[in-house]
Amino acid sequence: PSRFYQDEYFVRATSKNRTQDTAYAFLKAVLNRKELNKFKRERALVTDDDMLAFQSTCEDMLEKQGVNKTESQEENTFLESEKVQQMIEAMSRRLGVNVSIDDVRLMAKVCAFEVAIRGWSPFCYLFDKQDLDLLEYAEDLDDYEEDAYGNKRSVALGCLLIEEMVDKIREKLRTSLTGGASFHTHLRAALYFTHAAVMKSL
Repeated sequence: PSRFYQDEYFVRATSKNRTQDTAYAFLKAVLNRKELNKFKRERALVTDDDMLAFQSTCEDMLEKQGVNKTESQEENTFLESEKVQQMIEAMSRRLGVNVSIDDVRLMAKVCAFEVAIRGWSPFCYLFDKQDLDLLEYAEDLDDYEEDAYGNKRSVALGCLLIEEMVDKIREKLRTSLTGGASFHTHLRAALYFTHAAVMKSL
């Protein structure tokens, strides 16, 4: 765009620095320097934890009322399964020391991070594809029960974001079709920057 108008970009992020940094990095690619500076000056980035970090907000409120977060039962059952126990035993033999599932998961994370940063990791040599598939499946079970469709609370809260998105689309269509003027007539983008847990609930 040749000029920045605040009502053209509806931008929201959580209060966490990483989501705000991501929002600014994205806008840096969309807007020129002058427009980006104007965006920052006008403080057009709206912080909205109620909508974009509802997982944390909800858990905090429940904890204050004495309701603790429950662990994923499916994941725990899977981690106690014969296949996973065999993997832990094989890893213990390879290393010459007894390891727990937490140790195995930590080594897998170190492997992933070092590969991302350096291109290789000695920890990766400890795992074969089946080991990594088992760990990934356990993570998927946890994600499903904690953040996605296995958790009715997450699904219900995720509806707020979907409703917001549908409202923005309807408003844009209404003003485009009728030629009416409103705040959203020139809306180019409604941008929301949030966390993985929230995205999984959609």
